[in-house]
Amino acid sequence: MATTRRTIDEARRRLRRTLVEIGLELRTARIGAGLSQAAVARAAGLSPAQVSRIERGALLHVALEDIALLSAVLGLEPSLRIYPVGDPIRGAAQRALLERFRARIHPSLGWRTEVPLPIHGDRRAWDAVIRGNGFMVGVEAETRLHDVQALGRRLAFKRRDGAVDGLILGHRRDAAQPRRACCIT
Repeated sequence: MATTRRTIDEARRRLRRTLVEIGLELRTARIGAGLSQAAVARAAGLSPAQVSRIERGALLHVALEDIALLSAVLGLEPSLRIYPVGDPIRGAAQRALLERFRARIHPSLGWRTEVPLPIHGDRRAWDAVIRGNGFMVGVEAETRLHDVQALGRRLAFKRRDGAVDGLILGHRRDAAQPRRACCIT
């Protein structure tokens, strides 16, 4: 999946930038306090070489505990927050839903999955796209419907930006739910 690969690569780039920024903040605080790397390392229970690598952002697998210890020694408090930046990758349930839907469309229609939106740098993608003679329809597969209003807003923006003539929303029906048709716009 090309979109998943791009998402993972972008996550690694953001991680590298964040670790470099954290390292610079720790270094600035250490120098401002007039402390050597050896003194900070000793107080935090780390090696001076590890403190140096953290300050330079050279470790991609630095423990959050090490950052917290260095921060505490320097009178800082680290904060980790997680923000939504795009759609999560989907699992087997979504693939199965798409395969069931694909089996229902006419064989003469084109079908592609994980189709990126045509905006440079935009990480969104259609779960699938159906192409016919003179039309293109985006397909979204949702296996769990939680916030229907948020989903509606997200799909409205995606349709606006996605260069498609229509949108099909398919969702998995739980046994306890009444049968519903897919939404087609």
